[in-house]
Amino acid sequence: MCARTLLITTRVQLHSFVSPLAPEVSSQGLKDSTLSSYNLAPTDDIAVLRMSAQGPDLTSMRWGLVNPGQRTAPKNTMRRPLINARQDKLETWRDWTLPFQRRRCLVISSGWIEWTLESPIRDQAQTSLLPTYRPPEPERQAWWFRPKGGGLMAMAGFWNPWDPPGDPGRGSAALITVAASHSLSRWHDRSPVVLSQHDWGAYLNPDTLDPQALMRSPGPGEIEVQPLGAAIGPVRNKSPKALLPQGETILAM
Repeated sequence: MCARTLLITTRVQLHSFVSPLAPEVSSQGLKDSTLSSYNLAPTDDIAVLRMSAQGPDLTSMRWGLVNPGQRTAPKNTMRRPLINARQDKLETWRDWTLPFQRRRCLVISSGWIEWTLESPIRDQAQTSLLPTYRPPEPERQAWWFRPKGGGLMAMAGFWNPWDPPGDPGRGSAALITVAASHSLSRWHDRSPVVLSQHDWGAYLNPDTLDPQALMRSPGPGEIEVQPLGAAIGPVRNKSPKALLPQGETILAM
């Protein structure tokens, strides 16, 4: 999975989305800037639903897990944050085991972005008439993976505390990825874990014996894929223009 996601929603819509699990959810820690984020990159804030001592909590966290030894480190000292953790290594990588066991969370998103290399269609006339003709190089194509019909999804993740200078109490989180389902493998060999609504409570419950049993890559008909233009590439482009379509939407089957 590539290092880009997005969230296009309002606070009211976000509350409505999580209400089946948490009708009385708190969102005091959710920054307004996290909402309507059209091009989220590592170290940006993402919207996270976690369980706190006071109950379900919607908050903003840094995308990129900060380990306990780095809790007070300045932002610019952590150049390669852990943004995606492989599901098959959760029980063996020491820095992942404890937060996965005790601090699981849902990352609320409008989807994720992936890139592929697409070969341009050859001009048959040029190919046959010019023996030295070289076909153009493959081009990078961006794809937006989102729930069928649009809306929000809940991706599996885990988090750690973080107290950066000037922003104490800010958490940090990583997503979990699995082998892509057959319907998504055309674009990439891995995908985020997208949890079904009826699995949210069990995943967030630290007493669940086997949370890995809940993890899956979206199946046929669950995800639609929208090709995007080049504007999504620069991480500094946070405007709606980043999501300008470049072709017809595909239902991943």
